[in-house]
Amino acid sequence: MDNNFNFDAEYLARLRLRRPVEWDHFCRYFRPAIRNKLRHRCQRDDVEDLVQDVLVAALRGIDAGNPQEPNKLPGYVTQICHHLWIRHWLGGRRIPIDGEVDTAISVDPTENIEQMLIRKSDDPRVHQTLEALPPKYGEVIYRVYFLEQDRDTIAREMGVKQSNVRVLLCRALQRFAVEWDKNSMRAGNQK
Repeated sequence: MDNNFNFDAEYLARLRLRRPVEWDHFCRYFRPAIRNKLRHRCQRDDVEDLVQDVLVAALRGIDAGNPQEPNKLPGYVTQICHHLWIRHWLGGRRIPIDGEVDTAISVDPTENIEQMLIRKSDDPRVHQTLEALPPKYGEVIYRVYFLEQDRDTIAREMGVKQSNVRVLLCRALQRFAVEWDKNSMRAGNQK
């Protein structure tokens, strides 16, 4: 892999469209470097999950228009990697990774979608929202938060790779949040 590859605005635009050539290049370019950074800091079992988390967070940032200067993409990904490692090391406390990565560690005092799912698991609106999701998304959320199954069991029973469970859950939670907001707005308009 060419370590001196020049990232430009056109590359980022094609990556936002998830063009196969750029997607493949992005993963082949960054995955080994991220893995090397993390393998000395984390337990072996956690490395691949964190690598995937870094790639997903970087793509979210790219989708949001970051980095502002395309040639700074490697530094941007490295910064995300560092912050996710710190979050992992601190036991899961949230570090802002949407948009530009903040260099300060902060704990988000607001309730996130996962906490809401756990707190409101008996709420019929949660089940209505789950039913509105694509079947795999609803299933992975149900298995994680209601059945409390481990990743191996979920992967086996859903017929997906274990490394894909976390990505599937991340996408499912994002979709759940969108559907939850839609349902909340509908309920607010009916009052």
